[in-house]
Amino acid sequence: MTNFSVYYAVTPGSLVLTLSESVLKRALDRQQARLAAKDSMTTNSVPWLGTNLCFRINQSFVPALEALFRDEFRPAQQRLAWSNLPILNEWKHRYPQADPVKLHEQFWQTRLVCPGGGQYVWNEQWQTMESTVYGHPAQPKPGPESLLPVANITSVNLGLSFENQGLSAKAVLERVTR
Repeated sequence: MTNFSVYYAVTPGSLVLTLSESVLKRALDRQQARLAAKDSMTTNSVPWLGTNLCFRINQSFVPALEALFRDEFRPAQQRLAWSNLPILNEWKHRYPQADPVKLHEQFWQTRLVCPGGGQYVWNEQWQTMESTVYGHPAQPKPGPESLLPVANITSVNLGLSFENQGLSAKAVLERVTR
């Protein structure tokens, strides 16, 4: 027992005591690998954008947003779609053979777009233009099931930082492209 040695290591999670240096090194390597795996699982690859206030949500939060704002959002979108109908009806009455949407775009260099993602078409029965998604005031339609502006968003990352007697704001919106 002339070459007798005791090897030890004190780590935040354990005390390793052994007679073999190689066993000590393997034990420390295993602990390091476990810590690295734990860190990679808990550390999000998306950085926080602010130092004072941060907010991050993902696609699983969209149904909650839709439920929260559905009662206010749908009627507002419907009114917005219907607000284009008077001018489109006027174009249709003045120029019956022309497409009112294209005519408006030709005169004003602005395309009237249905906020629900639909089209504006002529309703022969009611003699008025209507949205394919929201209908018209005399015959409304319920509109899309999802809230279109947030339906394609997969994540939101917002951050605020107070710096140099000012405020810095950063935002990253990720969405599905179709």
